[in-house]
Amino acid sequence: MCRKLLVLAVVLVLPLILISCSSGESGSSSTANSTDNTTTDTGSTVSVGTDFIKADGNGLVVGPTNSAIFLRGVNFREYLMIDSNTDDWVDYSTSDNDSPVTGWFNDGHVAKAAEIGFNVVRLALNYRYFEDDSNPGVYKDSGWTFLDNYISAAKTNGVYLILDMHIPPGGIQTLASGAVLWDDSSNSDRLVAIWGAIASRYADETQIAGYDILNEPSPSTSADQWKTLAQDIVDEIRTVDTNHLIIVEQVVTIVSADGTYGNWDLAEFQFLVNDDNVMYDLHYYQPMSNYQHLSVWTLCGGVGSYPDTTVNEIASDGVSMACDKNYLEYDLGLWLAFYENNNVPVNCGEWGGEAHNAALVSLAGGGAYITDMIDLFGTNGVNWQYYSMGSFYTDSAMTTPDTSVITLFDSTFSLSAKGE
Repeated sequence: MCRKLLVLAVVLVLPLILISCSSGESGSSSTANSTDNTTTDTGSTVSVGTDFIKADGNGLVVGPTNSAIFLRGVNFREYLMIDSNTDDWVDYSTSDNDSPVTGWFNDGHVAKAAEIGFNVVRLALNYRYFEDDSNPGVYKDSGWTFLDNYISAAKTNGVYLILDMHIPPGGIQTLASGAVLWDDSSNSDRLVAIWGAIASRYADETQIAGYDILNEPSPSTSADQWKTLAQDIVDEIRTVDTNHLIIVEQVVTIVSADGTYGNWDLAEFQFLVNDDNVMYDLHYYQPMSNYQHLSVWTLCGGVGSYPDTTVNEIASDGVSMACDKNYLEYDLGLWLAFYENNNVPVNCGEWGGEAHNAALVSLAGGGAYITDMIDLFGTNGVNWQYYSMGSFYTDSAMTTPDTSVITLFDSTFSLSAKGE
């Protein structure tokens, strides 16, 4: 565990590795900003799960009348492994075939997400749900049962699912441990094939909002590796499924198998694939000094609170600004510009503060940060999923809801109990 947190800390403090985000709300109307053509989230209603969600300009639509919809949701972290090697969820290994944990979340958690007001669950997947390293391409019934159960829970509770390939063959990407995906073509071929199998099975399933084809891609040599693989996956999906929205994340960083990082270049990391029904995705953990992933929320400059105009943060273009909403608006705008200029929908698949719940509601201005981010997402027409559902419980077993955090979100955005 210590190794995982150490590696993660190294990644998070690297300058300009931050990933932007997107946000929105399934079941919202939209308005166009006359000055910049940005679609904004205004909060009207659309029934969940009756039709496929489609990209339409810089927004999403659903149903026969193309009603505008925004996806506002939460991450479920169903990707860890039951394994004697505690780092196996990070390190790619062909020496064992232990099973992923598939019991962290249950129907009650899906119901709680809907009750809070989320209309989508971003479900983190591990490729080992579907195949063993010793038997690639032979897909396991247990994997399909796992997804079928989540789809059933989503239908019951009126929420969409985003299927997020969080751990592909070759290992999780952003902990400097996933280079095998890029350096061994058999792994990338397996990822393409897995998505073909998923898309074939669920091509007609309207409860699935979209396929997030790879979480936080971190190629080993250049962004072109992800551009090529992303297009290959899209093309494979389209041979069996022309219905579903596909979600393509921007490159997070370049990192080789020995942990050497390449140049960070936002212009290279953002790109479009050749497909019209795509939403583009960024993850946004700015200001980096205020976000300690799976650790304690320490906010601006690692001290103080948010907002704190006495502390300067460095924006993604190197500009120094006070740690407040103006900084967030400016920096987020740098990430969104490419997608706005290309008139495509954008999603922020991860953002927030995971583990120190007290900071969200009482310490260091976490509540103000959450409120400002949701407001900026809405203004910019960004769909979003908060990281993660564990923040809404007081215990690691996720049995006791944290009413203070739930109240914070309930008061910040207005959705009905089922996100409709």
